[in-house]
Amino acid sequence: MPGCARFDKSAASLSGFVYPSESRPASEKSLVSVNARRSLSPRYPFPRFVRYETRMKALPNILTSSRLVMALFMFIALGAAAGAVPYVSEQLTAETQFRLERWAFYAFVVAAVTDFFDGWLARKLDAVSVWGAILDPIGDKILVCGALLGLMALGPNAMVVLPAGLILFREFTVSALREVGAGKGVKLPVTLLAKWKTTLQLVAIGAEMILASWSAFGLPPEPALVGGFTVVAHSLLWLATAVTLVTGAQYWEAARKALT
Repeated sequence: MPGCARFDKSAASLSGFVYPSESRPASEKSLVSVNARRSLSPRYPFPRFVRYETRMKALPNILTSSRLVMALFMFIALGAAAGAVPYVSEQLTAETQFRLERWAFYAFVVAAVTDFFDGWLARKLDAVSVWGAILDPIGDKILVCGALLGLMALGPNAMVVLPAGLILFREFTVSALREVGAGKGVKLPVTLLAKWKTTLQLVAIGAEMILASWSAFGLPPEPALVGGFTVVAHSLLWLATAVTLVTGAQYWEAARKALT
């Protein structure tokens, strides 16, 4: 009966007992009710830790996408520093050109680091996805090709042009083989040597970028130091080119066997 309910409640308050709902301030009561509604609402179907895990699983794809953005910035910065951007390059001072070369190198390094962490995080978080598998090789190729084209824009260098052309030839060929194979249901898995190939390319291109932007970094122009670093950078680039061609031949043979 309503009267009994009111009597029992008042009696309880006289005896010193306080109902849990009455012990909370009004603001806390409203917060509890909001959380209760959220737990029952379709908008909040999972516990908070599940939503956090879902956001974490998106991190590898975010890193891969950021590599594409940084590769584009690096290429435009190198092109602008080399005078390839109409009107903008004409307004740049020598110090601004040096600054762009340094920023391009920093963007290249950060993008190269994400190439390791996105794959590692995807395996660690069990977040391997089809979208990530598509974006990752695209990001690698855009980063490598953009850096090589930017290097050639900075100035003529015969020791860079030939290996750069061979690397670009291999990348386009393997991409075409993958596309044709995918249309026929044939997959060309990435080999261990191909992963080392990417690492060698990034290290060699980074060394070539430092060499091409030697003055931008304020490095000492001593002939012995410059000459020694030149030998190291060119040797790394040619080694990366050799490994690149070997892996290209492996993909070619695997595609030929699968498609014939």
